[in-house]
Amino acid sequence: MIITITGSSLRRAFVTVTLVAAIGIVAAVLASRPAPSEAKVPPRSAPRSAPVAAGVVPTGARDDGQDRVLFVGDSLLFGAHDELTATFDSHDVMTRFVGYPGTGLLTAQDLWLRGITTVVRTWHPDVVVIEACCNYANNEPGYRLADGRVVAADTEEMFRVWADHAADAVRRARAGGATVLWVTTPVPGPEVEPNIRARIVRFRRIADGLGVPQVDWRTPLLHDGGYTRTAVIRGVTVPIRKDDDLHLTDIGDLLVTSATWDTVAPLLPRPAR
Repeated sequence: MIITITGSSLRRAFVTVTLVAAIGIVAAVLASRPAPSEAKVPPRSAPRSAPVAAGVVPTGARDDGQDRVLFVGDSLLFGAHDELTATFDSHDVMTRFVGYPGTGLLTAQDLWLRGITTVVRTWHPDVVVIEACCNYANNEPGYRLADGRVVAADTEEMFRVWADHAADAVRRARAGGATVLWVTTPVPGPEVEPNIRARIVRFRRIADGLGVPQVDWRTPLLHDGGYTRTAVIRGVTVPIRKDDDLHLTDIGDLLVTSATWDTVAPLLPRPAR
């Protein structure tokens, strides 16, 4: 199953009053930052968030005056889904998502790779952003090789197969001429299991060798170069990491969304508004 999401789904249902106030502070900070470009964008003929049916090539795709960004990833990316969608839509940029929480490059025998190929072929994104934290064989069998063997978790073979898939993901994402970016996974905290921490380090080394620019999700979440669960914004201490020391709070999602927009905006075909 290829998970492709468009629009404002997955909205969190309940947020505490304190968190709402904190998000307001962060939003004010982000809103005060200058846009990557002050150039005006011609009026659009249709909303950027309009859905595109799977398997259908949009009329005038890549020549209709609409910028498109495809996001591919796991729970870290999908945690920021709403913030990414709202931010890019506010700049007249359409978004789509492939992947799902708990999945990864080796899930369901190439789930992500098939999803990337389908969306690149039918939707024609201008930029593809790939985020792959640390998942493998979550509540499912491991990756099965052509000879029938199942790849064991956290082995050299797993990292080799993952590296092959990462390179293939970049190749597929580039097939339609898109610019490909890879997200730098945030530093995990002490509550994260040692094998997951080791995966994050190895996966980052592999990503560093892919030859693609990266979207820095590490720096906005660090304090004095190290891991922190909170940040001080306009004098207010707010949580940016969840209790598992891996995932982000709504405020953390806003911070990485800002970093993502700042990186992607200059790469879009039309000047960002």
